[in-house]
Amino acid sequence: MRLILHIGSSKTGTTTVQQFFCRNQAALLADGFFYPMRSSHTPQHVLIPAGFVQKRNYSLPNNRFYMDNSNRFWRSFDSFWKKMLDDIEEYKPHTVILSAETLFDDFSSISEKSFSEFLGEYFSDVSIVAYIRSPSADYKSRIFQQIRTAKQIMPPHVRPIRQVIEYYEHEFPGNVHVYPFEKEQLLGGDILRDFLTKNTPELLHLIKATSTEFKNVSLSPVLLKALQKIRLEEQPEGRLPKISTNALVVWATEAYEKERPKAIESETIGLRDDINLFLQNSAIDYKWLREVYGVTFSDLDYSKIEEKDNPYSDLFLLEDICVLGSANNKLRVDVRVPASKFLRLLITLRFILKTQLTGFYKAKISYSWLGKIKRAVLKTA
Repeated sequence: MRLILHIGSSKTGTTTVQQFFCRNQAALLADGFFYPMRSSHTPQHVLIPAGFVQKRNYSLPNNRFYMDNSNRFWRSFDSFWKKMLDDIEEYKPHTVILSAETLFDDFSSISEKSFSEFLGEYFSDVSIVAYIRSPSADYKSRIFQQIRTAKQIMPPHVRPIRQVIEYYEHEFPGNVHVYPFEKEQLLGGDILRDFLTKNTPELLHLIKATSTEFKNVSLSPVLLKALQKIRLEEQPEGRLPKISTNALVVWATEAYEKERPKAIESETIGLRDDINLFLQNSAIDYKWLREVYGVTFSDLDYSKIEEKDNPYSDLFLLEDICVLGSANNKLRVDVRVPASKFLRLLITLRFILKTQLTGFYKAKISYSWLGKIKRAVLKTA
């Protein structure tokens, strides 16, 4: 049985791909494909590392739901994996699809057993699929996401692409497929159409008439700066957020979205020119990517790429890294959280309750029970 393992990377349209497979579970089975969702609280497969990594050394993804409880994470994996195997036995698909950008990592130093050994127990053919952004676009999108999820942002640097891809090549030799995530290079500027055409062309007929093309959504500079300020005031240390920090950032985001000033909706935010140039010209792994996989990007001058010392390694504030736009100087938007400890506690409790109920609903009902009914109807049709 074949496995297509989509490892991201992050901010390359992974949510679009995952939601497509979630919405079309029954139709996938009709074509012999299976995207397992029973006992999963999210449309992506963040639980997979529990099958092969060391519990004591693994930082939990989606910690808003698991709240530092490794035992709960591992129990969730056991339930998910068992139900996946049960469904495979019942529906006998020829191809299983798993997708999670949290898998874009080198797990060699924290593995209980090798990834290939773990998957080899169940699949005879494993294909790894990865999409890569240009270094500047990748860094910018990642720090924006870190601010929105209350993490400490990383100083400017190029993601270690080669280390991750070589890890997967070592685990699954000759079965790693790397593609550029650049609008001009995606088929029709559409990540879903590009992914299906290159990996599962039999499923192209499931794409609806509505557009799924590449969209680069701008985030408000005012909001991003305010969220980072809230994060630093609530939790000045530690890369990963506490639950209370997460709760306050989510609350402030929701409050801002309700009152978002029209005047700054069109404002964009970009990296400082010198930082952008540093990232482009120090992207050594991208020269390797071009030589080994033929993956290139239009904004890179490969003749200028070389090893460079990082003069920006101590930058952690958004305003030191990005150009925030003119509206930031013209408008003052009040994005703050209550000073009252009691109200902050209520915000945190509301966040925990909402997160847990949403995760429970998806794991036990939305992705499991309703999906099971759809598959049963398909089977008897």
